[in-house]
Amino acid sequence: LAELTAAVAAAGALSAGDDALAAQKDGADRPAQAHEQLVYQRKGKGWESFRCACGRVQQLSPAFASSHLTCRNCGRRTRIMEPAERASA
Repeated sequence: LAELTAAVAAAGALSAGDDALAAQKDGADRPAQAHEQLVYQRKGKGWESFRCACGRVQQLSPAFASSHLTCRNCGRRTRIMEPAERASA
């Protein structure tokens, strides 16, 4: 039983190391977070989509209520403005 417990613990440590390595690799593929923030003005309350500066299509559902969206591809933040808001905010 002690050998089995030790083997399971070692396998868990290896798995955690693989996860950390994958996260490190993912971060290395992304550019630095020093991007200029984009602003997207919503046109209505339905589904909308737009392209991030990196080219990835971002989609907003009718239920999307946050003020920002972060691109999963490059990490750039886009400010999402409601249709009634003005750019001076």
